[in-house]
Amino acid sequence: MNVKRWMFVQYNNAIRVISQTGVARKSLPLEIRKAACRTLERIVRITSLHDEGPFEVLGSKMWIGRSSPSVIDMVYGTYEHDTVRVFQKLVKPGMTVVVVRTHVGFYTLLAARLVGTGRRVYGFEPNPEVYGIVARNIQINGYQGIVRVVPKGVSKEKRTIKLYIPKKESGEASFYPQKVAGRSVEVETVSLDVFLAGEGWPKVSLVKIDVEGAEVEALEGMRELVRESENLKLIVGFNPENQIRVCGSNTKLFETLLALGFKRFYAIRHGLRRVDLPNDVKELIHMTDTAKYVNLLCEV
Repeated sequence: MNVKRWMFVQYNNAIRVISQTGVARKSLPLEIRKAACRTLERIVRITSLHDEGPFEVLGSKMWIGRSSPSVIDMVYGTYEHDTVRVFQKLVKPGMTVVVVRTHVGFYTLLAARLVGTGRRVYGFEPNPEVYGIVARNIQINGYQGIVRVVPKGVSKEKRTIKLYIPKKESGEASFYPQKVAGRSVEVETVSLDVFLAGEGWPKVSLVKIDVEGAEVEALEGMRELVRESENLKLIVGFNPENQIRVCGSNTKLFETLLALGFKRFYAIRHGLRRVDLPNDVKELIHMTDTAKYVNLLCEV
């Protein structure tokens, strides 16, 4: 375990340094960079985790269920390194945090540690199998009084919809059909506005959304939340391939964010990089050349 952790950390540190210099982007064609990245990842990921946990992850115990690339990164401390640091700086004691698609609970557990006592973290996870894992994680950490996880997806309205779950990566489950093999289950969705109204409109400080292409629908269901929440901050993923597949455009996500009233945007890549939307869309797409997506911090 210690050797693999060391290898993961060294690999991620090397990739981060190379990315910061911009040398690879300037000197190597995109397809070569992608192929090199895939090869390096295969070399580093020698085996899957044979133990389901619990593992110590950012101060909490975490069961992971089936081993997959994303949960291996979580266990070895290399998952979304930049976003984790931003998240830790943003979340303060007493805040209310909403995590849309909590998966096995990585950010949900982290938020629970940071906000302190009181029910101040809401998570949504529609995948029944994964919901059972995150519920178990909340219980073994004693976070029942802090976290409420809802076994539903988030959309612009209440409905029943298919959730498509890839075989190898449950973290990439989506409401939209995918190229990779997997299965589908029917799940219920709810809008954040309807749900939070039923909770008496807690003062939400931060929302994190990771829904594999359904970001626009989730955002359209939180218009009232934006109006009700002073100084609301949002972390949302931008995956150009997913946006084209679902919305037919790379700009629909940003048009929705602007229409909701978000005014300041930062790409979370080696810290925070201010971007002007929609003018800097091409620059954001360049950031996803080998990483598939980039997380954005949005402020009203």
